[in-house]
Amino acid sequence: SEVFMTDMPVTANIKFRNIGSLTFTLTRINVDGTEDGNPDDEKTYKRLKAKAAGAAAQTLRRTYEGHAAYEMVEDSVALGGLPAGVYLLEAVSDKKGVGTGRSLVYVSDMYLVRQNLPGDKVRVAVLNAKTGQPVAGAKVACSYYKVRNNSSDACSTSIVTCGADGETVLQLNKRNIESMRAYTPTDNYMPWVYAYGNFGYYEADVDRESLSLYTDRKI
Repeated sequence: SEVFMTDMPVTANIKFRNIGSLTFTLTRINVDGTEDGNPDDEKTYKRLKAKAAGAAAQTLRRTYEGHAAYEMVEDSVALGGLPAGVYLLEAVSDKKGVGTGRSLVYVSDMYLVRQNLPGDKVRVAVLNAKTGQPVAGAKVACSYYKVRNNSSDACSTSIVTCGADGETVLQLNKRNIESMRAYTPTDNYMPWVYAYGNFGYYEADVDRESLSLYTDRKI
């Protein structure tokens, strides 16, 4: 799965051999960012396809002539920018017996940053990924877990509303945040992201040698 900002080209890097052409389609599906199914699973694919919002939003065909059957070909394709939503990306080859490649594409301008605070608290800010400005009144969903005897237990999920500054402070109560997502009434397409994949700050000082300068010798 990939996440892109609105109106930003959706790019796909591909690597293959013995294929004459590939046809790419992007189809919007009527789900929100909580959808995390694997479209390569046939049962999940049928469920997602049933939620398609009409015909494919975009289609692109690429041909690859003049390459030996054993030659590895690398390419990058870009489809035009899209409005906020969740899309199904499919790549179909001209070779029979070659499976269709599928992936979910999330298009959202929501972005989360976080900062650990004293007192078992976390400061969370929701920003517009394109402008960097706070998103007033955005909602933040958090999935928590507890660690007991070196094992993690699912705990709870909560939803909080940010203030006019796009921020909120979470009280952890000896819990850890596993994943988070932010959304608004008009952009509910950010997927769940691991909490520690965002900004974090630690008070501990870390000393390490990054440069050694010797004045008693020459090269």
